[in-house]
Amino acid sequence: MPIEYMLPNLRSLKVLVIDVDGILTDGAVFFSAEGILAKRFFVHDVDAMKLIENKGIHLCVMNTSDDAPTRKWIKNLPFCEYYTNVSNKYSLLKSLSNEWALPMEEISFISSNISDLKCMSAVGISVCSADAPKEVIAIATFTSSKNGGYGVVGEFCSIILGALAT
Repeated sequence: MPIEYMLPNLRSLKVLVIDVDGILTDGAVFFSAEGILAKRFFVHDVDAMKLIENKGIHLCVMNTSDDAPTRKWIKNLPFCEYYTNVSNKYSLLKSLSNEWALPMEEISFISSNISDLKCMSAVGISVCSADAPKEVIAIATFTSSKNGGYGVVGEFCSIILGALAT
C-alpha cells in the first residue's frame, strides 16, 4: 500500500509491536562448539526505536522463545515492554490492547511469520520484511524494502516519523 494511504493510521499510531526472529534479526541462529547460542541484531533499529518512543509511541517486543542473546539485547531497550515464550501472540495482543485501552487500529504489528497472520490482520498497520513468505506479504499493509535483520524496523520508524512531521 502506498504510504500516502497509510497516513491517517500512521498519525494515530500509539503502539508498535515487533517480532524478534526474522524482523529484529535475520532469523539465523548460531551455535558455538560449546553449544552457546548467538543471534545477529541490527543496531540501527535501536536508534530508530528510540526516536519514535521519544515521539510518544509505545514499543512492545514479542518473542515465541526465551533465549539469552535476545534477553541481553533487549536490555538496550529499557523503554520497551518485552514478552517471552509467547505461545499465542494474538491473545496477548488483544489482552494488551485492552490493558492499554487502545483500539487495535492504533497498533502496528511487524512480523515475517505465517503464525502471526491473525495479529497482522487485526491491527491498523501491519508490516513485514521483504523476505517474508508470500502469505505474509499478501496481507501486510506495508512491505519493507529491507530483509529481516537488516533495518526493517528502522525503515518503518522513518516512515512513522515522516508522517508525524507532516
